[in-house]
Parts: sequence; structure tokens; C-alpha cells
Amino acid sequence: MASLAKFRTRLWRWLRQEDGPTAAEYAVLLGLVVLALVGSIVGMAHAMQQVFAAAADAVTLGSPT
Repeated sequence: MASLAKFRTRLWRWLRQEDGPTAAEYAVLLGLVVLALVGSIVGMAHAMQQVFAAAADAVTLGSPT
């Protein structure tokens, strides 16, 4: 039981340290990364839609009917 109490004390001491990044800072950083990823994915999807639409138009217009 003494080792469990020692572990708990060390854990709480580690969680209370203020010299490193806090959980809130990690959450903000994660939010920014997710926002950047979503923005780039949306932009890429829009660009790919334009590419496929242009390719479909070229195939449709280029084929003799």
C-alpha cells in the first residue's frame, strides 16, 4: 500500500507542475491542428471536384456521338 500512496503522490505532484505545457495548451494546439486539417481537406476536395468536372466535360465533349 505504501507504494500506491507514493505513486499517487508523485502523480499528483507531476500533474500540478507548471513548468511544462498544460492540458489546456495541448487542447488549444490540437484544435488548431484539426482546424488546419479540415480546412486543407475541404480545399483539396473543392479542387478535386473541379478537376474531375473538367475531365468529365473533356471526355463528354471530345467523344463523337
